[in-house]
Formats: sequence, structure tokens, C-alpha cells
Amino acid sequence: MDAATVIEATAVPVYELGEAYYFEPSTVAAAEALGLDVFMFYTLGRGGVLGNVDADSAAEAFIWHKPELVRFVWNEGSAIAEPTRVATAFLDAARAYARRTFKETDVLRKFADAAASVVDAAPRGRWPFVDGYRAFDVSEDARARAYQQLLVLREMRGAASGEAVAEVGLTPAEAHYLNSPEMFGLYGYVEDDAPDVSDELFERRAIAEERTSEILLTSYEVLDDDGLSALYEGVAEMAKSARIDMDDELLTGSESGSRS
Repeated sequence: MDAATVIEATAVPVYELGEAYYFEPSTVAAAEALGLDVFMFYTLGRGGVLGNVDADSAAEAFIWHKPELVRFVWNEGSAIAEPTRVATAFLDAARAYARRTFKETDVLRKFADAAASVVDAAPRGRWPFVDGYRAFDVSEDARARAYQQLLVLREMRGAASGEAVAEVGLTPAEAHYLNSPEMFGLYGYVEDDAPDVSDELFERRAIAEERTSEILLTSYEVLDDDGLSALYEGVAEMAKSARIDMDDELLTGSESGSRS
């Protein structure tokens, strides 16, 4: 099992696991306790790791969202609650979800340690959300600790993907539409923002996906075989608990002692 394979195999489940708590009833309740709706809670909660920044700074960090939407929600929400306060509540909601959803196991403990090494190896001063999350204390509870580190792995891929998309000459809107047109509107885009789809755009998007993994490789390569297995197996266990599909071919191989 090599780093490149683990990056690719965990990309989708890490993305889906990282957003699994966004619309949970307890998350909605946490938002309402601050006087926010769930979209304000998400925007200020995720963006609040940057500090009490202005709307333009927040919009710049939210690579994949239409800037006008981020600025509007940021200004509306910030008038109700400070972003830094919301960020703490948003992370608490994530930890609460982890404690309800996952079991306290050695698999998650090993995953948390491996993920922490990857996060620590990520570049500093380059990816704002990653730097922001790293400033928060990590829970002692293995379930919450593992999930918190997974959130940062998700932010790492999102940031690396943003760099890769720019390298191949795509806009975030174009890349987003090619990847998930059904989610285009949720990120603030309208029909006029949709690109004219072509084979060339899809080719660029495919190159950007490969480049994303290359950008992440240095951080993941700090792990040895055991660490890479721990990372993969932890994601697989959390995905199973959260009922998220994940190909278990690599996990089966690692359990039988093989390495691919």
C-alpha cells in the first residue's frame, strides 16, 4: 500500500464523511442556539477558523463557493454571532457527531495518530483553512480526535484541488460544474455561470485531479506502511459506521498481510 493509492482510495469517503454532520438535527440545534440558520452556521463555522476576518477574506478562502454568496452569508451571520465563536460551536458539533456515530477502537486511535502526522506535514501559510483548524485543541476522545483530523484531511484536499484547478486553467465554477452539476446551485452559482461543457474541459479536470494527489503526496509520504494502513483502515471504519460506501479491496489486502 503506497501513499498515492491511499490518497486516491480515501478521497471520496473523506469528502463525504467530512460533511456528514452538516445537517444533523444536533447541528441544526447548535446553529439555532446561536440564532443562525444551518447555512450561516456552516459558513461562519468553517470560515471562523480564520478568525473574525472580513467578508472578502472569507470569500477568498472558500475556493469552491461563489464569492457573492459567501460575502452575503458572512455579513448576515457575523451581525448575529462572531465567526470565532461559531467556529468553536461548529467543531463541537462535529465532535458530538463523532461520539454518536463511531466506536472507541484501536483502529480509530491509530488513524488519529497517522492523520495527525499527515496534517503536521502539510505546508503552513499556504492553505488558510488547514492552518485555521490546526490552531484548535484536539480532543482526547479517540472518536472526536479521529474525526477532527479527518476534517483537516478534507480541507487539505480541497485546497490542493483549488491549486491544481488553477494550474490547468480552469475556474472553480467550471471545475465544480464538471464534477457535480447537481450541486452547482447549492454553492451559489446560477445557470448563467455554467460553462460550455467540452471534452477539453473534462480533460483538464482529469489532469487537475491527478495533480491534486501529487500536491498531497509529500504530506502523506511521511507515513510508513503501517501508518498508511492505519489511515486507510480508519477511514474505512468511519465510512462503515456512517453508512458511506467505500471500496474495501485495499483493506482486505492489508488484513491478509499484502501491500499494493
